[in-house]
Amino acid sequence: MVFSELYDTSSLELAEILLCAPQLADSAADRLARHLLALWFNIVSERVDPGLILDELCPGDEELPEDADAGMTVGEVLASAEEELLADEPDAALLDWWKDTVDFINNATVGPDCDEDDENLSELRRSPGRRLRYNK
Repeated sequence: MVFSELYDTSSLELAEILLCAPQLADSAADRLARHLLALWFNIVSERVDPGLILDELCPGDEELPEDADAGMTVGEVLASAEEELLADEPDAALLDWWKDTVDFINNATVGPDCDEDDENLSELRRSPGRRLRYNK
């Protein structure tokens, strides 16, 4: 619903334009929409469970914003970010904050233990299919 109200994503090609053409993402809403679309792809491909709590994710290249609630689930982040995106007068700073939170999820690693020693964690991050990748 979010994408149909803001962007024409009725075909894979149109979704690809939104996701893969960062030069066209010139507003905070566009940038957040791109990250949300990547998150939806991660959910649909079962790389991330919407019931996961943010604190259960191993950080990747992007950090969780300091004032984020690490007790939120991925699904709660998704719903809240979409709600802000569809607000009558969305706040650009808040849209960027949600983008950063979603970016953290898209770049996180799902693993049994984030506190493993560096060598084991590095190996987990290199494991195929375990990385929630999103290239900016």
